[in-house]
Amino acid sequence: MEKIIINLNPKKTDNKLDIVLSYQSLLKEFIKIFSFLVFLFFILIFINNLRYYNYKKNYKILEPDFNKINDIKKELSILEKKVSELRNIATPKIFISNILEDIYLSLPENIWLEDLSYKNLINIKGYVVKLNEDPLISVNKFINNLQKRNFYKIFNKINIKDSKKTNFYGVEVLEFSLQCAK
Repeated sequence: MEKIIINLNPKKTDNKLDIVLSYQSLLKEFIKIFSFLVFLFFILIFINNLRYYNYKKNYKILEPDFNKINDIKKELSILEKKVSELRNIATPKIFISNILEDIYLSLPENIWLEDLSYKNLINIKGYVVKLNEDPLISVNKFINNLQKRNFYKIFNKINIKDSKKTNFYGVEVLEFSLQCAK
């Protein structure tokens, strides 16, 4: 009699071909999933390229406007350079030495300066001692002398900011402040 073998454990096989055949269905599923992912990837690339094509098409429509804007920007930069050059030509150069000379030559003998500052305007602070005339008349002479010089061509608005009588080392003087603007 022949011996009958019944395998009650289907996973246990001795045959290598059976193992390969059992993984064949798993391999088919993996290939299907991989194919689907590749197909999905190609669809995404196609959609992205389509979007890029639309951008390119829109750019072609907007390209003349873009070129006009760039041309206008170039013209603006050229005009700004010309305006800067014209401002340099039209703006007179101010030489501080000439201004200081005009101030010095305009001072009456009874005025001396304590402070002089210059940014966009000149602030002059000084003192007047009473000699033969009223100190305010001396300040007025100083302003009139400045108006007769080149100083007045640059700083044509000369105003008295402040004036007050004060005591300077035991001598009564008039302290004054002038503001000279362009």
